[in-house]
Amino acid sequence: MGISYSEVIYKMKEKKDKFNLRKKMVLFAKEHGVRPARREFECSRNTVRKWLRRYNKKGNEGLKDKSRAPKKVHNKMPKEEEKIVEARKKTNFGPQRLRDYCGIDRSDDAIYRVLREHNLVNKRKKKYEKKRDLRAIKMQYKAFERIGVDVKYLNDIPNYWPQMKRYDLPKYQYTARDIKTGALFLGFSDDYGVTYSKIFIRKLLEHLKKYGISPKEISIQTDNGPEFSGNLEHHDHGFVKQIRDLGASHIALPPNKPNYNSDVETVHHWEEEEFFNLESFWSLEEFYMKARTYQYFWNYGRYNYSKNKNTPLELLSQEVGGRKAVYLLDFYPKILSLENKYFDKKMSNINFEYTGQHLTEFAVSRIKILFNKIFNY
Repeated sequence: MGISYSEVIYKMKEKKDKFNLRKKMVLFAKEHGVRPARREFECSRNTVRKWLRRYNKKGNEGLKDKSRAPKKVHNKMPKEEEKIVEARKKTNFGPQRLRDYCGIDRSDDAIYRVLREHNLVNKRKKKYEKKRDLRAIKMQYKAFERIGVDVKYLNDIPNYWPQMKRYDLPKYQYTARDIKTGALFLGFSDDYGVTYSKIFIRKLLEHLKKYGISPKEISIQTDNGPEFSGNLEHHDHGFVKQIRDLGASHIALPPNKPNYNSDVETVHHWEEEEFFNLESFWSLEEFYMKARTYQYFWNYGRYNYSKNKNTPLELLSQEVGGRKAVYLLDFYPKILSLENKYFDKKMSNINFEYTGQHLTEFAVSRIKILFNKIFNY
C-alpha cells in the first residue's frame, strides 16, 4: 500500500508542491473519474470532489490553501487601536510597557496584534546588519570631520618587549584614525599622559591645517582616560582645552564602551598582527623608519574591505583630489619627548626603503603605480 494523499500533503513544506499534487489529482479525476482518482491518490471521494469543485470555479487559484485566520476577531478594539498606535510611535514601547505605562487595558497578545497589523513591529537586527548600517552612517561623514584617538600599550607585546628593553624603544603609541577614510596617524613615546597627548594632537591638527583642513571642521573623539583629561571636571586646562584652543571640538565617549572607538581598536589589532609580531628592530632609527613605512602602507596601499576595497588614499582623493590627498596622508610618525631624546626625522620624499616583513614588493609596486597616476610621472 502506497502513501496516502493526506500523508504526502502533511509532509510537504513548500506551497508549490501541494499545488502540483492537487493539480495532478484534479486532472486525473477529470480524465478517469472520481473513484479512480480516489484509489490512485488514496484519499476520500469528498477530497477529490472538493478540489474538483474549487478548480472548476477558480482554476489554478482554487487549488491553493485558503487562509485559516478567523473571519471575525472577537477581541477587536477599534476605539483603542488608535491609542495603541499613537503610544507606540511616541514611546517605542513593547506590548507589556504599553499596557503598564500607557493605560491600555488589553492583553499583550491583543496589543501585539495591533502593532503587527500597523507594521509597527521592528525586526531585531542581527550583528552583521548593525555593522552594515553603522558603516553607512560613517560614510556620510566628511574626511577628517571626526577623528578617533587612543593610546596603545606596546610593553605587553611578546615579540616587541625584548627589543624594546634592549634598544630603549618607545613604550606607548598614540593613534589617530579618521572615521570616514580610515587614514592612520601615529606618534610614539616612552610615557603617556596629558602632556604627550597635547603634543601629538597639536602636531596632527597643525599638519591638517597646513593642507587646507580647517580645525573648525574637526571633532576629536577619545575615551575618558586621564591622558585625555578625562579626570578633570572643568576643562580650563589640559588636553580638551588644547583642542579647543586650536579651533577643533572634542567628543568624550561614554565610559566602559570600548566599541565606540572601534575604528582605532581595529588599527591596534591589525598593527600588532602585521607589524609588531613580525618585525625585528636593531635601533631606534630602524624602528622609526619601519613604523613610518607601515603607516604609509596603511594610508596609501592597504585595502579596507569594509569600505568597498578602497584605501584611505582613494577615499580621500574622491573629496580633495589625488595630490592633496597624498600630502594630507604624509604625516610621518611623531616621536614625542620632553627631553629631545628622540629625533623627528622627515625624509625628503615618500619612500619604502625599510619595508621589512610587513610590506610585500607587490604592495610597494601598486602604491608606486598609483602615485605615478596621480602625479602624471
